[in-house]
Amino acid sequence: MKKKVITIGMLMMAGVVFSQVGIGIKAPHKSALLELKASEGEYRGVLIPRIPLKDLTDVSQINRGDVATSLLVFNTTTNNVLSNGFYYWSGVKWVRLINNQDIIDNIDTFPRNKVLEVRGDVLVLEDTKGLKVDTPIQDLNIITTIKEGENGTYVYKNEAGEESVINITGSVIENITEILNNTEVKEEIYNTVAAQGKAITAKDNSITLVGGNKAVLEETQIAVTDGGITTAKIAAGGKKQILITNAKGEVVWVDATDEVIIDAVKNNETVT
Repeated sequence: MKKKVITIGMLMMAGVVFSQVGIGIKAPHKSALLELKASEGEYRGVLIPRIPLKDLTDVSQINRGDVATSLLVFNTTTNNVLSNGFYYWSGVKWVRLINNQDIIDNIDTFPRNKVLEVRGDVLVLEDTKGLKVDTPIQDLNIITTIKEGENGTYVYKNEAGEESVINITGSVIENITEILNNTEVKEEIYNTVAAQGKAITAKDNSITLVGGNKAVLEETQIAVTDGGITTAKIAAGGKKQILITNAKGEVVWVDATDEVIIDAVKNNETVT
């Protein structure tokens, strides 16, 4: 009797074990046939079998060719049709699981629709299977508007009719330092201002200017005013002469006699 009870109990337990399998967990989720759990400090992953497939239809190395649909493997072979990565068996061939980099590397080779013609209000396309598809152009239109508002703002309305305000002035003010330090902006400002630039010129021969082209925004002339410094006034005198302004207000060179020096000291207190 005891042997029968033990046998029946073992069979019942076996039924429970084979209905669900848990690794690292005592009670697998009811929706899963297999649940694996890694505990903190002992994290591990699932290592998918690595198999060197020969081509997209090669099943010779797996269970003598009897391969179940959806079987997942990691291919280690690289050739003109295979590359390293995960593949699953579709029933007739191996299909690679693609990632973001695969899309980037092959974006130019993806099949695309071809525009054949515009017939009235209809756009005629040819899809990737060679079938012609008529698409009303009106269905392709995305109606959006942008209108100028007040105080440097613009109102944008999207295809759903929702409006949003774009504050151009505020954005410029908040980022003015960064904008003005931008090399392209600096060049644009310089080229714009330089295009309007005028030259600074000498009105007479009293002064010589170098590099005065496009120096100002309005034409400008520079000259020494009457009674100011002139070439004649600061021309070199003779030996033992000093430069003075006489009683007539004229600047002249005179001999440095005792009388002249005494008058200069008397009137100016010092002689340089």
